Amino acid sequence: MPGGGGPGPSGAVPGSASGTAPGAARVRWIPIVVFYVLACALAWLVISPLWISGKGLQNPLLGVLSPLMMYTPAAAALFVLMVVQRVRGRAVLASLGMWPIRPLKRTLLLSLAALVGTALLPIVVTFIAAGLGLVRLDLVNFSGFAQVLQSQMPAGQTYPLSVRTTVIVQLVMLLPASATNAMFTVGEEIGWRGFLMSSLRPLGTWPALGISGAMWGLWHAPLILLGYDFGRRDALGVLLMIVSCGSLARCSDGYASAAATSGRRYSVMPH
Repeated sequence: MPGGGGPGPSGAVPGSASGTAPGAARVRWIPIVVFYVLACALAWLVISPLWISGKGLQNPLLGVLSPLMMYTPAAAALFVLMVVQRVRGRAVLASLGMWPIRPLKRTLLLSLAALVGTALLPIVVTFIAAGLGLVRLDLVNFSGFAQVLQSQMPAGQTYPLSVRTTVIVQLVMLLPASATNAMFTVGEEIGWRGFLMSSLRPLGTWPALGISGAMWGLWHAPLILLGYDFGRRDALGVLLMIVSCGSLARCSDGYASAAATSGRRYSVMPH
């Protein structure tokens, strides 16, 4: 981690986003490489039953394995901090931007804004992709969405609800689902924002966002290449995920910049 693993005398972790000009601290690449290789290896290991079975997204284990995959970045980050860098105690939480939580009111408000914003972001990205000609939208019959729903059903069975009803239900459930999803995605935030973004921050905000966004998006490859999210099983699907993750990383930078005024590292937030 930049500047060492433990908190400084003022309670801030050396190399944090606040008070550190780009280039003032040196990026330690070995821990970053170990973190990323381990996170990707664990992700492929967790999702491997979907590939081995040949059923892909139709495998009933999808609902268990995909949330479990979300915790692999946190596991990799904790391994690097505690085993490679030998960080101990509260310094681990401080290194990941999880402690102290201050200012509390601003943190809670920005977390709420993050939940709302990230619930809407996939819709925005989809329309951008349509505008660029990367995907074709059917907003009348939702034929593409119907195909995705049917592909997730066992052979010989049809999806029980009409497509339009499903669309309405999903729109109504956007915010509740985002809040529920946050319980699982915290594993990603600990790894990508808490560890990786903090480690890359000495490069400057934009380079760090670009690198972390690309690494984050590529990490999703085990699921994306099965047709998850974008319905594509090729490099374009992975590229769309990289763009989506890059956008999310940029949104989270505003949150982190505000939190950094309290002397914290790049902060963990729900997404």
